[in-house]
Amino acid sequence: MDAKKFKKEVNNGTLIIKHRGPDAVGFYNDNFFSTGFNRLKIIDLSNEANQPFEDDEFVLFFNGEIYNYLELLEKFGFKAKTSSDTEILFNVLKKFKSNIEEGINLLNGMFAFVFYEKKTGKIILGRDRLGIKPLNYFIKENNVFFASEIKAMKPFCGFFSINHKTVVNFLVNRTMDYNKETFFDGIYQIKPGFFVEAEISGAKIKIKETKYWDAAEIKASGKILEIETIDKFKKLFFDAVSLRFRADVPVSILLSGGLDSSAIASAAAILNPTKEITVVSAVYEGDPMDEKKFAVKVVEKYKNLKPIWVEIKKDEFFESLKKTIYHEEMPLPDGSMVSHFILMEKINKNKIKVVLTGQGGDEILGGYVHTFLPAYKADRIRSFKFHRNSLRGFFHALPYRVKNFLKILSIFKNDGKFFKDKKILFLVDKFYKHFSRKTILNSYLINSLKYWSLPGFLHYEDRNSMAFSIEARGPFLDYRLVEFMLSLPNDFKIKDGVNKWILRKSMKDVIPEEILKRNDKQGFYAPIEKWDKEIPLDFLDDKNFRKEFNYINLKEIQKSNKMKWRIYTLWLWYNIFKK
Repeated sequence: MDAKKFKKEVNNGTLIIKHRGPDAVGFYNDNFFSTGFNRLKIIDLSNEANQPFEDDEFVLFFNGEIYNYLELLEKFGFKAKTSSDTEILFNVLKKFKSNIEEGINLLNGMFAFVFYEKKTGKIILGRDRLGIKPLNYFIKENNVFFASEIKAMKPFCGFFSINHKTVVNFLVNRTMDYNKETFFDGIYQIKPGFFVEAEISGAKIKIKETKYWDAAEIKASGKILEIETIDKFKKLFFDAVSLRFRADVPVSILLSGGLDSSAIASAAAILNPTKEITVVSAVYEGDPMDEKKFAVKVVEKYKNLKPIWVEIKKDEFFESLKKTIYHEEMPLPDGSMVSHFILMEKINKNKIKVVLTGQGGDEILGGYVHTFLPAYKADRIRSFKFHRNSLRGFFHALPYRVKNFLKILSIFKNDGKFFKDKKILFLVDKFYKHFSRKTILNSYLINSLKYWSLPGFLHYEDRNSMAFSIEARGPFLDYRLVEFMLSLPNDFKIKDGVNKWILRKSMKDVIPEEILKRNDKQGFYAPIEKWDKEIPLDFLDDKNFRKEFNYINLKEIQKSNKMKWRIYTLWLWYNIFKK
């Protein structure tokens, strides 16, 4: 591809994902490097803060937010021409150019960046600790291509090839984004807590991956006092919320009525007593699972919270399904992703640019009772602290090799019928990852942060919000909170069968009592089981689909609501991206 055509395709790829940043577009081109960027203006709305950010030596493209940019400015005394966090990141990376790992570890934020050295042609692709912001890449003919969304790279990679290992793991375990692989063969993501250096070595591109942070490496704290620990958690949490209110546009909050989002909304109301804060809630009028009654309790307690009630209906759901898959770039494990997409669309119509969400609260606080409570009990069994309900913990107290073996047996027994050749199930990765010197509960929390749930949730939250030019910020994913919670003994997460114990204790008198006592975990709700009959089955006759996924037993999937939905959205995804 000649230089002129190459630049044209960069422009085209940039326009494909203009939804991520419609406020300004910028390009950079030289003999080594060509990139485009779409900016969503959140901090410093001036044109001087547009990207690329560059000087005579370096160029920076950056997606996300560095929440502690003011502290970094004060710490290092940078001479800043703008009031943007982009310029502070640029200066940090320049200052630590010979030790990028040290520089990145100073950052508190969500970020994906490309840092380019003009003289050498070297680029650094970096991603935040937990993978909140995306960055994908592939290598072809000694060129490195990268983008926030894979669709932007289509002009360069040509036809997409399917990564069937990723598909099988999705169908069986609903896992997504848990490693560097994507649903497209040969296209990778920068792993959370990593940066990748790419430089020219002779006639070839040399790639080096470096890990700078890992939740599994957080060490246990020493002797601690309960009251001091609860107080420290509360201070960290309030500071995390406060930092995420740094913006030059209004900041809103997604309020479900659950414990996590109610804690965020309540903290925000206390921190900003004179500021009117919009809270947005999805409602399903007449549905017994609707949580509006709990969200109402929060806005009644804090008068500076102004609610917007968003109703999601069945006709909207199916109208938005294909659009959701296009933006997600993957099949959907359940219908909540579509409801979330509709919610973001309606938030956009209210001209909201930033929302705070409760993402990550379950993974750091032990929120999933069906997963974390048995792990908690298993730790007690190992410590010979038996309880009358300890039986559920015995499986989880088994060695990890045994658990994985039993898990595979279960998969072969329960999911094997959905595959014509059961050998395909050997592509399923180990489900339980063992982390040495960790309690079983902490090990499961880390599994959830790195593999089981959070990667997929972050994927859909970013793609859905950015589809409508909305930035989603998660206070519970402040790395300081993550590290603090992973360092604490089990009883601060789950105690006497009560999950999220430290959050409940620290939020006493802050959150309405009815919510504080809730022990039901609902997640982002979508009544797909009621709408299941709306799924058409004519896709089963698609010859190209049957040929591509010849290992799937399509006759059996009609008998399983879960599998029917996943195969149906796989079919939609295949037809959207195969061309």
